[in-house]
Formats: sequence, C-alpha cells, structure tokens
Amino acid sequence: MELCQLVRAWPKLQILKFSRYVTIDTATVVPTFHGLIGLLRLCPALTSLALVIDTTKLDDIDLINPSGGCFNTCLNNLALGNSLIDSPVNVALILSGLLPRLDRVNLDCWNIIRIYDPSQGIQARKEWESVNSILRGFGVLRERRIEA
Repeated sequence: MELCQLVRAWPKLQILKFSRYVTIDTATVVPTFHGLIGLLRLCPALTSLALVIDTTKLDDIDLINPSGGCFNTCLNNLALGNSLIDSPVNVALILSGLLPRLDRVNLDCWNIIRIYDPSQGIQARKEWESVNSILRGFGVLRERRIEA
C-alpha cells in the first residue's frame, strides 16, 4: 500500500515511471497486483506506467474481475521491467481485466537491462512474450465481438 500512499496526492497523474529493474532477493519488497489495482483506482488518467511488481502473488485476485469493476481505459503503455512472473496466462487475464485497451506490455527494457542471472532473464523474457501473445489474442477476440 506504500505505492498508493505515494500517488494519492496526484489523481490526475498521466505518466508514472519508476525503476524498470530491481535486484530481487529476500529483502526486496515490490508492489503486487493489489498495489497496481490501488494505483489505477487512484490515478484513473494514467496513460503510461513503468514499474516492477511481483506478479506471482495473486492472493484473492479474481481472474474474471480482478479489480472489482474498476479498470483503466486510458493506459496504453505499460512497462513492468524485470517483474517476477510464473504464470503468463494469469498475468494476461489480470492485465486484460484491469487495462482493457492494453495490447502489449512494453518489453524494451529487456534489451538494455543487465540481468544478474542470464538464464533466469531469458526465461522471464519468454514468459513476458507469452503474456503479450495472449494479450494480442484477447484483442482479436474483442474486435470480433465488436464486429458481431
């Protein structure tokens, strides 16, 4: 909730960029999807967001309706850096529910980040590419539904 306390004073914030890379160890605390949901509620005008979150902690997140009906239709650029990931499908479901206009997660940072454990970095990038593939599929389904 520290993230939410930080942005509470800026409800009209449109661009927010934190670090795209953090060294993640047992002492590192990064926001989870709960923090991201709170941030999106407090800053509904966000169009661009860059931060690292822990997407492996899905405590009580409803994959069908992750934010309880609150979503952001303005955000179209999301960079999650070296965020922890273990389920691309769940991450894509949550992001699609929170950010219905998002067609991909910005992965540009993977081209410049020096990954501490190269083998882990390669796997993580593949998982984020899977998220983007799933998000593109969701976009196709939305287009088909609109046309029908």
